[in-house]
Amino acid sequence: MKVPETHTDYRLVVFFCSALVVFLIVFFYFFIKRRIRIRIDRQSEIYRQEAHQILFDLLFGQATMTESLQRFRSLEQGNVRNKVFTQCVTGLQKDYSGTQREILEDFFVLSDLTAYSFKKLKSRKPADIISGMNALSLMNVREASEFMKLELAHPNDAVKKEAFIGLIGLEGMQGLENFPLPNIEIDTRTQERIIERMKNKRFTSFAGVHLLLYCENESLILLGARITEYFQLHSYYEYLIQFPKKLHPLNQKELDTIRKRISQSMNP
Repeated sequence: MKVPETHTDYRLVVFFCSALVVFLIVFFYFFIKRRIRIRIDRQSEIYRQEAHQILFDLLFGQATMTESLQRFRSLEQGNVRNKVFTQCVTGLQKDYSGTQREILEDFFVLSDLTAYSFKKLKSRKPADIISGMNALSLMNVREASEFMKLELAHPNDAVKKEAFIGLIGLEGMQGLENFPLPNIEIDTRTQERIIERMKNKRFTSFAGVHLLLYCENESLILLGARITEYFQLHSYYEYLIQFPKKLHPLNQKELDTIRKRISQSMNP
C-alpha cells in the first residue's frame, strides 16, 4: 500500500523542482533583461549629453566639422551611440534652416550615420524600416529615394505611408511623377506630417499637386486640397471650388470645409 504513496511523493517532488527551475529561469531572465535595460538607458543618457555638446559646438562655431567628427568617433561604437546621435541630429534639424541645417546634414553623412539608417531599411521589423526612412528623408539623403519607392509595395500600410512621406520630403510635389501614388488611405495624421515636412523643407515648387487632385484615391484628393489651401496655391482655387467629383460623405464634408475657407479667402 505504500508504493503508490511513494510514487505520488516522487511526482510531487519532481513537479515542485521543475516549477522552481522554471521560476528561477524566468526570474533571472527578467532580472538580466532589466539590468541590460538600465545599462542601456544610462549609456543613452551619456551619449545624449555628448551629442548635444558636440552638435551645439559645431552649429555655433565652437568646433570645426573635423573636430566634431573626431569627438564622435572617439566614443564607443555601437547601435546605442548611433541611435542616440541619429535622434539628436534629426530632432535638431527641425529647429534650424539654411547653413545650420546643411551642417547637420553634412555631419549625418560624414559620421556615417547614414549606414545605420540604411541598415534599418533591410530589417524585417516595420518599426525599424519606418525609423530608417524617416531619418534619411529628414536628413535629405537623396540616395534613399529608390529604396523608398520599393517600400511603397510593402505589405504593411504604416511602412507604405512612411515611404510616401519620405519621398515627398526628398523629391517634393514634382517627384509624384516618378513613383506610383499609394492606393491605401492616407489618414489625416499622415497628411499633417506631409504638410509639416514640406513646410520644414521650404519647397518653392508645387508642380505635381494636380496629380493628387485628379486621382481616384479620395484621401489623396483631400491631401491635395489641404496642400493647396496651406501653401495658397491660387492656380488651383477655382478647380477646387468647382470640384467635379462627389466624394464619400465624410470626405465630402472635409473637402467642402476646405473649399469654403478658400472661397472666403478669395472674397474677404
